[in-house]
Amino acid sequence: MNKFFVTVERHFPLRGFLFVASAILFVCLAVRFAFAADAAAPADNSTLINVLVSYGVPLVEAVLSVLVTWAITKVIQLLGITDQATRLKVAGQLRDALHFAAENGLKYAFAKLGAPPSLAASASVIADAIAYVKSKNPDTVAALGVDDQALEHIILSKLPSLMSAALAVPTVLNVTAPGVASSRA
Repeated sequence: MNKFFVTVERHFPLRGFLFVASAILFVCLAVRFAFAADAAAPADNSTLINVLVSYGVPLVEAVLSVLVTWAITKVIQLLGITDQATRLKVAGQLRDALHFAAENGLKYAFAKLGAPPSLAASASVIADAIAYVKSKNPDTVAALGVDDQALEHIILSKLPSLMSAALAVPTVLNVTAPGVASSRA
């Protein structure tokens, strides 16, 4: 229970608030009964109850609001809820990393096979690419909850871009400069 008060005091100085509230309540009650018309007459219970209710309800509301704030803070900490924009940004970065790893996995698989990239990738190429992605980025795959079938779809979606990149790379041709005799002739 002591940890509870330490946590609450960190968010709101509860002891100080309770001290001030009880002092104000005491002063109000003392003033009310000190200036009573007939000091010799006993205090009217209904009046005392009215005073306690009129000052006690705001005090209870303040204490409850502090406790509700503390409870919400604890729930947020337990659930790990953070700013929505930050979560979306991190998820986007994870997706980008996964797609980048999928493309690199395809490059690795084709290089391992020793063949140029083609749209008709064999099952072994896809399996090598999946193994590459899982081995190089296990945390990303786990964080996004991607299974093998979804990973296969991502890898297959990278084939056209890999093909266009492979076609865009100029190949070295055996071309001789003008005026230089070719050795093939």
